[in-house]
Amino acid sequence: MESNRRPKLLIVLCLGILFFSLVHLSGLVASFRLPDLRFPFPVWYFVLRNGIWSLIGLAASGALFLRRSWAASFTSYGALTYVFWYWIDRLIFTRSDFASRSWPATAVVTLIVLSSLFWVLRRPSLRYFLSENTS
Repeated sequence: MESNRRPKLLIVLCLGILFFSLVHLSGLVASFRLPDLRFPFPVWYFVLRNGIWSLIGLAASGALFLRRSWAASFTSYGALTYVFWYWIDRLIFTRSDFASRSWPATAVVTLIVLSSLFWVLRRPSLRYFLSENTS
């Protein structure tokens, strides 16, 4: 029996990913209006970084909501890539006392969010919903 009803956790996940995309989209817009300050990296890095992550987030959220069979794996790999990039970026470019003192809290939040994402993506109701034949 085919069910067109989306699981509530899927809707919450899509909204969370849309929020992620919105944050990066606002970062993209803000990167065109940066003050003339010295940065440890080129300004185009802001544009590229925020543009890529907003597009990936929009694609993941849209694929999950529109019930694409590849959506769960795309979202998983996207999240792992983002976490890997985030920590490399933080270790290479971030040079402040706050960053050096706050990394344990950031690591805990990263683990909680990543664990929650994988828990939601592994839920039987979500897996069944994404694997149903929609034709």
